[in-house]
Amino acid sequence: MRHTDILRAWARADLIIIPAVPSEPDVREALVMTRDLAGVSESIGRDIPYRLLFTRVRPLTSRVATEVFRQASAAGLARFDGVLIEREAYKEMFLTGEPPTDSEPTKAGVEVTALLAEIRKAVAHGKAGTLTRKAGAA
Repeated sequence: MRHTDILRAWARADLIIIPAVPSEPDVREALVMTRDLAGVSESIGRDIPYRLLFTRVRPLTSRVATEVFRQASAAGLARFDGVLIEREAYKEMFLTGEPPTDSEPTKAGVEVTALLAEIRKAVAHGKAGTLTRKAGAA
């Protein structure tokens, strides 16, 4: 039942956000997911746009993260320009109810605001039929 619900949600979505930590297994799973999205896209007769969102990224760039970003690009995965750094503000919001834009306005708040701008842009472009990547294009 759960799998069916996910497929229905994908079929109705304006944008699929694929969260991933900077690791090779997460990039592999993102590729699998984009193939699944391509199958749903084909069956409903419309493109399903997606973007990979790297989360829990370490504040200092590591060789592993750099290589993972390179692999994602080489695989043709569409991704957000911004990333979400591993910050306490994201964890604390579940305890306090305070959004990161309030608890860390100059750090997490900036990341969240930039991500929201990218999402709005992607959705607006997707509705116009000009999103750069669609499911299965990877």
